[in-house]
Amino acid sequence: LQDEPLLSALHWRQAGKLDKAWTLELGDAKTQLERGLLQSGLTLLEAIIQEAPKEHALRLGALLLAGSYLVYLDMQRADVYLNEVLNTPALELPLKVRALLALVDNAVYQGDMTKARHFIARAELQDISDSELRLSLEHQRLEVMLRSSEFEKAEAHLPNVYALDKNNIATQSYEAQLRYYQARFAEAAALFEKMRQQDPDCVRRLTLENDLGTTYWTLGELTKAEAELQKSLETWRGSAHVEALSHMHLSFVRMTQGRTREALGLAEEAIDYSRRLGSLTFEADATHHLGVIYFQNGQLAKAREWMECALQQMRGVGDLYRESRILSTLLGVYAMLGDSVAAERTVSEVEAILNVTSNPL
Repeated sequence: LQDEPLLSALHWRQAGKLDKAWTLELGDAKTQLERGLLQSGLTLLEAIIQEAPKEHALRLGALLLAGSYLVYLDMQRADVYLNEVLNTPALELPLKVRALLALVDNAVYQGDMTKARHFIARAELQDISDSELRLSLEHQRLEVMLRSSEFEKAEAHLPNVYALDKNNIATQSYEAQLRYYQARFAEAAALFEKMRQQDPDCVRRLTLENDLGTTYWTLGELTKAEAELQKSLETWRGSAHVEALSHMHLSFVRMTQGRTREALGLAEEAIDYSRRLGSLTFEADATHHLGVIYFQNGQLAKAREWMECALQQMRGVGDLYRESRILSTLLGVYAMLGDSVAAERTVSEVEAILNVTSNPL
């Protein structure tokens, strides 16, 4: 029965055996989180965090698990939990490595690549013999490469990651993302579809439906794009992380369909979710989307205002791929406004980026 672990935990609580109760509750929380039940899973973890002694192993496990999943809901709280684990005296190596890698993930989505590289470097210094932890480290290396526009480096590193587990779903996801960044969109879509066929439940662990939706939009397949993004919003309802992404990408579908008012509303919702989450990268992306929609609607002054705001935000992140995308659309705005000085400056800025990274604009 689904509730059997929690019923057993209740009996142990009544018998005063809290360690046994917490063990069952921690296991059940993990199961719920893996099924995408974020709120109920995190509620169980919060109870353990509040009840268990400060440095109790089960409390540390609850902090680590909660911090790893709060990347979808509340990055600031995730940082607090993960740093508490990391700062525990005489911390066991596996917990230390997992906390460091979760902090990498959190830093990436916050838009702080300096901090992400710091945590990766600390993780690399650890003597990791566990194959699962080693694979997680390599995944985070790929994440940092992709978010730093180091696409050639990521391509070269992929075979090493596949060598650790040739059928791993997360590795396939990173490859699909790389193909997207390389403008190999049909290959990216095929990989995402293959992943879902291989493991239908992966949509509750990975943002596959969202990623597939934006890939189909790029390929001009609007019906498929809309269907995937709507599924993503249903699968991840209540997750600020995915709500930000899928509202943002759905705004472009609506823009392409000529439904401008809806597109603007969805982009504004995406900005709101990004701020709630605490992700500067997502906020900059959504702000750029809003500017593009205004541009497509001929509202050039508003387009310039929002795109320039997005550019400043993205420069605070340090993601050259996304910065160049903003610059390329701003160039069109400046040209339409007749601002040749700003246009020439923007051309120089794009050329400078293309001199340091392979970037299919």
